[in-house]
Amino acid sequence: MKKSASGNEEADILRHLASINRDACDFYLQAAGRIQDAYLERTFKNLEVIHEKVAGDLLEKIGSRDSGRVVDGTVSGKLDQFFTGLFASVSSDMDKTFVVNLEEAETRCLHDMQDAVARKRLSADMKGFLD
Repeated sequence: MKKSASGNEEADILRHLASINRDACDFYLQAAGRIQDAYLERTFKNLEVIHEKVAGDLLEKIGSRDSGRVVDGTVSGKLDQFFTGLFASVSSDMDKTFVVNLEEAETRCLHDMQDAVARKRLSADMKGFLD
């Protein structure tokens, strides 16, 4: 049986998940500002709000025991965002390029959340919160 994570380790896991969700926020905002389709623009803005709430909820959950570092996304998330913007600017279908890359980023975010619940040594309370 796995031993649950220490408070600091658990906070680091939740902070990482918040960072990934901040990446999603930035990515959706960038895409919403550059695409042509009004429906996609609204959808991306709505998804940005969802990810912002998730990130905020995660940080709030650890806030009571950790006044730790500010979360500003991940390096890989920033690189994904940069290269998608670059590829979209030279693509014949900018909207499609953003959609494909955002779907891939969303899948990675979901898998990281699922991994945290399934494999990381989190308390039952935290697993329930993430599940």
